Amino acid sequence: QEGIATALEGLAAVTGMQGQAARAARLYGFAASLRALLGAPIPPPDRRSYQRTVAALRAQLGEPTFLHAWTAGQALTLAEAIAEAVPLPARGHLPPSPPPAPAQPPPPAPARGHLFGLTDREIDVLRLVAQGLTTSQIAKQLVISPRTADAHLRSIYRKLAVTSRAAATRAAIEHGLI
Repeated sequence: QEGIATALEGLAAVTGMQGQAARAARLYGFAASLRALLGAPIPPPDRRSYQRTVAALRAQLGEPTFLHAWTAGQALTLAEAIAEAVPLPARGHLPPSPPPAPAQPPPPAPARGHLFGLTDREIDVLRLVAQGLTTSQIAKQLVISPRTADAHLRSIYRKLAVTSRAAATRAAIEHGLI
């Protein structure tokens, strides 16, 4: 229940920042009575901030109004304190529903090479093949092994339904892949 006191103190601070000083003082009053009941003082790291905030509320409201609100807060039940902290809108005065989420944009059209199921790396290999590079040169350029470059080339042939470098180059040019 100490967590409830801490949460209410946090809500009291926010309420005070929103210009609702009397309500904030009532919430602080309830939280103080709950802490006293539990024997759970405000943790040392939080004390200075707590004292500053309560002092600011006291100054803003004036001593008599502050004490009246604080005392009223100490008399609240837990349910009343929660209702005070998180007031529900009056019936018929509910906030408008949020607008529906915008429709997701359609996924981007696949790159031309992807229409054939070619990966980005295979497109890179195909471009280098079209430039006339050997498998070894392609491997060096892409920092891969010659065996990997050859595997990419075989995959390109299969996906483009061709059997040679020249046919792969021709298909790439005809379909605007390179």
